[in-house]
Amino acid sequence: ASLRQDYNSYAGNKLSPAVALEYRPTDKLRYTISYTEYFAPPKQMQIFAPQYGDETLKPEEGKVYELGVAYIPDSSLTLKANVFHRDGTNVIAIGKFLGDDNEYFSRYANVAREKATGFTVSLAKRFSDSWQASTSYTQTKVETERRNSTPVSTRVPHGELLVNLMYDKDKYSGLVQGRAIFDQANGRGENRYANNNYWVWNASLNYKVSKNARVYFKVNNIFDQFYSGWDNDTNGFLGFDEWYAEPGRNYQIGIDYTF
Repeated sequence: ASLRQDYNSYAGNKLSPAVALEYRPTDKLRYTISYTEYFAPPKQMQIFAPQYGDETLKPEEGKVYELGVAYIPDSSLTLKANVFHRDGTNVIAIGKFLGDDNEYFSRYANVAREKATGFTVSLAKRFSDSWQASTSYTQTKVETERRNSTPVSTRVPHGELLVNLMYDKDKYSGLVQGRAIFDQANGRGENRYANNNYWVWNASLNYKVSKNARVYFKVNNIFDQFYSGWDNDTNGFLGFDEWYAEPGRNYQIGIDYTF
């Protein structure tokens, strides 16, 4: 169990509890149950942005419930599953309002209540001392109760699949990672993102020069997938052909040194 105390000069103060319970009937089986409250003050841009900021914004607050189970038949295999529910209030987004001059204007506001329910299943397998793999799938259904006709960007996809293949032996290590998104808009309309369904693959190779130094080479977005993580539903502020696209194929070479 834990308690977190926040003090915020604009959003106020909040004491947020969290508690988790774990039960192990056998060495191979583990059950968990948890409850968490959260407190997310508005960002500086949302408070102070010219024209769009609002110094009276309330913090986003909510509760998260989770149930999980893990099965470990042997030292090389781990299976996990969990279900979760999140109930959030005072969701902050760009709202559209009618002014005293009967003209509409936009600004940040607490515009909605948001509920998210879903599950995650995962598997981790070690094939040898050098090779291991893992995969997980998360499915989330988001329900938004709007306080007016303002669209709300939750940016939580309906389905997300992660795949990892790892190698580690002597001075060499490597990773191939894939991320698939299914229904990025979570039922809010396919035209709100550049791609509503897509795969992105990354790879990296590392070499240990010494005990403290590691040289690495990375290729991100190997297949140059065009996609965006930003909801384009902005009351016409952006056209549907304008996207905050994520980086295409790119390369990184560097060195990490640990003191």
